[in-house]
Amino acid sequence: GRTAAGQAGATGRAAAARKASSVEARIGLACEANGGFAGEVTEIDADGVLLGLQGGGSLRVRFGEPVTIRGRPATLVRAPDLPPEVALVDEALRAWRLERCRADKVSAFIVASNAVLRAIATRRPTSLAELAAIDGIGPTKLDLYGDEIIAVLEGID
Repeated sequence: GRTAAGQAGATGRAAAARKASSVEARIGLACEANGGFAGEVTEIDADGVLLGLQGGGSLRVRFGEPVTIRGRPATLVRAPDLPPEVALVDEALRAWRLERCRADKVSAFIVASNAVLRAIATRRPTSLAELAAIDGIGPTKLDLYGDEIIAVLEGID
């Protein structure tokens, strides 16, 4: 069986793992890794990412490794495989969200979470009413971003 000390250690590790959220690897994601090397994700492959460092050079970060995003600990994970037509829309929505959050000086998740963007990309609403039916799009987000989201969707062939 397990000792009391072993049980306590396992519980502490589980709690620490829960505190650090996971973050999906995406081109342009800004983070710190390996004790403070800061940069942006420039490449993604099967095992992890390449961070282009702010001071020049690059650093390899594997999926599952800890990173820091805006001062918060996170675990770098692979983005889910999406059908190509959904992935194209998802990337266009993420590019729009990046511009919007920079313009508004807010975090990306304030504009829309990855899950909400994925739901929009999957359902491809063609009207504000259809957009409003997606979980995570309430009246405020519809007012602030609805027309822009529909415009992004209309701009994709």
